Amino acid sequence: MNKQSGRLTVFFVWLASFLFSLLVPTCYKSSIPENYARLIKEAFDTFGPSLSTMVTFMLLLPKPRVAASGQEHNGENQYADIIALTLAFVYAGAYDLLMIQFLIGKYTAEETVGLFQQLRPYFNMFVTALLVYYFGADKHSTTRSGKPSSRGVPQPASK
Repeated sequence: MNKQSGRLTVFFVWLASFLFSLLVPTCYKSSIPENYARLIKEAFDTFGPSLSTMVTFMLLLPKPRVAASGQEHNGENQYADIIALTLAFVYAGAYDLLMIQFLIGKYTAEETVGLFQQLRPYFNMFVTALLVYYFGADKHSTTRSGKPSSRGVPQPASK
C-alpha cells in the first residue's frame, strides 16, 4: 500500500465513523431531546479536528511522484502502514461501538457522552502519531510547482 492510498483509507474510515456518530443521535432526536446536542458535540469534538487536519494536508501536500515504472516511488515501512491503519480502525471502531451500544439500548445518552469524554484523551496520542505519519509533509517532498519544498528541509543559501 502506498502512502496516498493509506491517507485516503484513513480519511474515509474517519469520515464514515463521524457520519455514523451524527446519524445515530439524529435518528433518535425525538427520544433524547435533552442530550441530542451533547451527542452531536461529542461527534464533532472526537472527529472534527482530525478530519479538518486530514483535509488540510491532503489539499496542501503535493501529489506523489511516480517512477518510470508507473509505481509511486516510496521507501515507506510496510509495518508502519499496518500499524497506522490498525490505529485508524481501532479509533473509529471504538466510537462506533459506543454508538451501536447506545443504539441497542445498552447505554443511555448520558453514559455515551461520558464514555466519549473519557476515551478521547487516551486515544488522542495515537491520533497525533497517525496524522503525522500519513498526513505530515514528506522530508523530500516537492511543492505543486515541482520545486523542492522548504518545509522542514534546510535550503542552501542563494548566491
